[in-house]
Amino acid sequence: MRASCLPIAAALLMLGCTTAPVPPQRATGFAGPLRATTLELPADEEMFPEGPAGDLLNANCLACHSVSMVTTQPVLTGKQWQANVEKMRSVFKAPIDPADDAELVRALVALNADAGTR
Repeated sequence: MRASCLPIAAALLMLGCTTAPVPPQRATGFAGPLRATTLELPADEEMFPEGPAGDLLNANCLACHSVSMVTTQPVLTGKQWQANVEKMRSVFKAPIDPADDAELVRALVALNADAGTR
C-alpha cells in the first residue's frame, strides 16, 4: 500500500512546483509614475544676534536650520543640547568642530532659555 502512495505524493509535489511565480509587489502601493516637483521654501535671512555666541550659532546651525527653528525648540538642558550637537555631527555629518562644543552648547542653552521666557 505504501508503494502505491509514492506516485500520488510525487505528482502532488510536482503540481505545487509548477505554479507561476508571484510578481513582486511594491511595498508602498504607489502605482503612478514618479514626477519631479519644484518646492519653493520661504526666504529666511534672519541671523542669530551679533557677538561671539551668535557668530558660532550662525556658522554651525544656519546651513541646515533657520533661526526660528532653533528658537522654537522646547527648553533643553545643556546635556540635551550636547546630545543634539553630537547627533548633528555624527548622524547628519555637520562639520561642527568638537572644540566648539562647550561654547556652542552654552550659546544654545542661553538662546533657548531666552526664547522660553517670551
